[in-house]
Amino acid sequence: MNLENKLTFGKGTAIRRKLRGYKWQVKTRISEYIPQRVNPADGNSCGYVVFRLDDVGSDLIITTSAVMDAFLKKNCSLSLGLVMNNIDTNNALFEKIVHGYKLGLFELALHGWDHVDYSKLSAKEQHNSLCKASEKMQQLFGKPATIFIPPFNSFGDSTIEALIKIGLTTISSTLNYEVEKDIFKIAGKSSALVISRLVYHLPETASFERWDRHGHATRVPNTQVLKNIEHSVRKYGYAIVTLHPITFAKLADGKPIDNVDESQISDLTALIDSINSQNLPIMSFSKLTCSRH
Repeated sequence: MNLENKLTFGKGTAIRRKLRGYKWQVKTRISEYIPQRVNPADGNSCGYVVFRLDDVGSDLIITTSAVMDAFLKKNCSLSLGLVMNNIDTNNALFEKIVHGYKLGLFELALHGWDHVDYSKLSAKEQHNSLCKASEKMQQLFGKPATIFIPPFNSFGDSTIEALIKIGLTTISSTLNYEVEKDIFKIAGKSSALVISRLVYHLPETASFERWDRHGHATRVPNTQVLKNIEHSVRKYGYAIVTLHPITFAKLADGKPIDNVDESQISDLTALIDSINSQNLPIMSFSKLTCSRH
């Protein structure tokens, strides 16, 4: 990804995404729905959907909260990728996270200690960083981390080794980084435990936006998101859908500001409604893996 411009996170960290020339496709209302017969990998279930919200801990506090509210209002599960160094107990975002977590709707996942490319860190640096992040999650929420969503969807063998040592059991990157043989699949009445050295691989299989190699983002129409969900459910028995707070923020001079784009929230709500109408349960990573073995 091009690292020219930076969207500043709290406490001096940065998420590297080029924002110049940021363009959205014309928003498309849902006109095409998932067919009633989905035929997932597990012939005995209707398939499952996990929503993951990356970059939780950016300066886009109001925007991030608005995305969380969309799931709270629908009483739906949302997995939060927390940048732990930026989780501040003295702001409204933390209160919102705690509220959803206590309701059993928000699942807590690590998105690193800082928002950095873990594949570029040494094995020791990765281990120490993830240890710090997991320990802070334990202190703030009373539970250790079990899930890691790598920033920039980038990781390596040393990352997996660090996860095993610390006790994290799930990683969610993208299909580009997670080879087919390692991807968790639902098959038959009990789970086919497809794992890589004790770590579940559940990659992103659909996204609310598409990033090119230069860091430009394009909003993916809901119709296409639904097609991607359908394809993933057929192939794996579930779909992992990725969201970013920046997608729901208004832009000023090509840069995001912490002001909610309500039309994007409406599209997200419509997407959730469509998934619910097809009886595709929206759940967490943990429930998806635990319920299948």
